[in-house]
Amino acid sequence: MTSTDEDYEGPSPLDNPTLPEVDGRPMDHRRQPKKKDRGTIPDRQKNGYYADHLTGDRLRSVTTILEGGVPKKALIFWAANTCTDCAIDSLPALVAASRFPDQLAELTAWIKRAHTRKKDERAEVGGAVHKIIEARLLGIEPPASVKVGDEEWALDGPELAPYIENFRRFEAEWKPAWTASEMVVANPEHGYAGTLDYTLGADGPIGDALRAQGYAVPAGVDLMGDTKTGGDWITPDDGGEPYPKILGSGHVHGVYPEAGLQMSAYRAAAWCWLRDGSRVPMPTTAPVGIVLHLRPEGYRLYPARCGDREYSYFRYAQVVDEWSSRISSAKVDDPVIGGALELPAPDQAVA
Repeated sequence: MTSTDEDYEGPSPLDNPTLPEVDGRPMDHRRQPKKKDRGTIPDRQKNGYYADHLTGDRLRSVTTILEGGVPKKALIFWAANTCTDCAIDSLPALVAASRFPDQLAELTAWIKRAHTRKKDERAEVGGAVHKIIEARLLGIEPPASVKVGDEEWALDGPELAPYIENFRRFEAEWKPAWTASEMVVANPEHGYAGTLDYTLGADGPIGDALRAQGYAVPAGVDLMGDTKTGGDWITPDDGGEPYPKILGSGHVHGVYPEAGLQMSAYRAAAWCWLRDGSRVPMPTTAPVGIVLHLRPEGYRLYPARCGDREYSYFRYAQVVDEWSSRISSAKVDDPVIGGALELPAPDQAVA
């Protein structure tokens, strides 16, 4: 039986957090000129911020905060293993290039970027799958193909068709009642914004399954939801049903606790934007959401706590991201580490 919310009662070191603040908010939120012609819904910029062109707010992206504020030690080993595998696969080319310094340098640089290429490829696949799901939830015609890297992948092609088939199977088996999709939300007071994957009703098989495991799902509220497409699945030697790989940490490969922090931030948003551009208060959602792990091999549905406890930790991650992305920079006006000291001249020395 899963532990219930009562297990988390009592004092917590985060009950009265004291967070460093900049102009009343923990993140740098330099305002920008208002640009009404840029649209009424805040849009995500490449610099990791959402720009609200009507209010001038510059709001840090939730996913960017988590990238900078939550340590991911496993990624170091994953990157090293990916580059090592690439080097082994490229061994004949490395040997041939070893006699030509320019070729060797070029090939070495290409191998060093193997983990970046793999990460970008997975992100593009995930983005493509999200676009397809969004079209399906909105009841609009999906695109015939989606661009991944330099290639166009057809929806009925071997790369994307398994994802779509498994998503339809999830819908048929769990009967989710969708209430929102790819909705931009923001908490201007705390300086962040993001785009949630979807929300869905808490009635039906999903809500019943969560309650059966002891999760608090109040009546009349929605659930936060997120789709993850990464990770590896294992196919048994006997050809049986594939299943997700479990890491040494006990986590499912591709489904990590940061999902709870991410959804807690969306849940704590003050505002959300409808597709017509109107801004409305963020609706109430349950302190537990779901993560749909969608892979070509199959799918699994996992509960993810995203209540006040998780939001407290998200706020601390926000401060760590502020430190790593801005405060610790050597380019700020008053850096933490200043210039090298110079030995004072004898007549300037302090007695």
